[in-house]
Amino acid sequence: MKYVKKQVEQGFTLIELMISITLGLLVIAIAAQVYLTSYSTNAVQKGSSELTEGSVFGIQQMESHIRLANLGNEVRQIDNTTPDGGIVLSANNALSIKTKDLTSGGGFTDRLTIQFRNVTGEDIFDCEGKAITSGNRVIESYFLQNGDLKCDASQNGVSNLGKNTQTIIKGVDVFAVRLGVQNSTGTAYMTTADYLAFKGTKPAITSVRMGLLLRGNQPITDVTDTMKKNFQLLGQDITVGTTPNVSGNYVRGVYESTTYLRNARLN
Repeated sequence: MKYVKKQVEQGFTLIELMISITLGLLVIAIAAQVYLTSYSTNAVQKGSSELTEGSVFGIQQMESHIRLANLGNEVRQIDNTTPDGGIVLSANNALSIKTKDLTSGGGFTDRLTIQFRNVTGEDIFDCEGKAITSGNRVIESYFLQNGDLKCDASQNGVSNLGKNTQTIIKGVDVFAVRLGVQNSTGTAYMTTADYLAFKGTKPAITSVRMGLLLRGNQPITDVTDTMKKNFQLLGQDITVGTTPNVSGNYVRGVYESTTYLRNARLN
């Protein structure tokens, strides 16, 4: 009689199953962490790229227009009384202009209003993209609106201010302006509010310094502890979550620029 040896099939023990599950969970966790880190890195890089694009294109365009301030004006000394003055601070500079459209501020949401006349002999364009016919005068006002830096333009008077605006730079938390004036020691920079409060004859404006706190378009939700939250802009301390209009976890960067007015003199 022949005996057949039975083959006993054995499965995993409970301990082996627990070890396998634990190892599997560890592998999944590591893979998820790698993915999240890669996603965060890409988001930060994308945000940084957006900041670069804003600073390269929008700010350069704005600076090129500021350099034109007071072009075509016979009076080269710019202050708040100069007829058709390149920096528009009062109705003396631009007849019938509304107070809200004047250069103003001293904090985090300033406004810069300039004007010039096209005496180049060529068609040039205002900040809204409209052609400025030779001889025409244009007023341009730069300000923050809904988190973007906008420009409002009007040619040959102020009647078209407020009718259309053009986005110059997307994602701007802070826009600050300082007026450069000449004194006995050189150039001093002051806020518009300080300039207008200056007692006696106002000094001539020869340059404009502007500062912007730019942010990326997409919030970074998973790197809260590593995001920079404190900045300095034109001597002002800015803290995310405390400074007005500055909140959320975004890639941010500070940009400061000084533009000398080619068409301004002391006398």
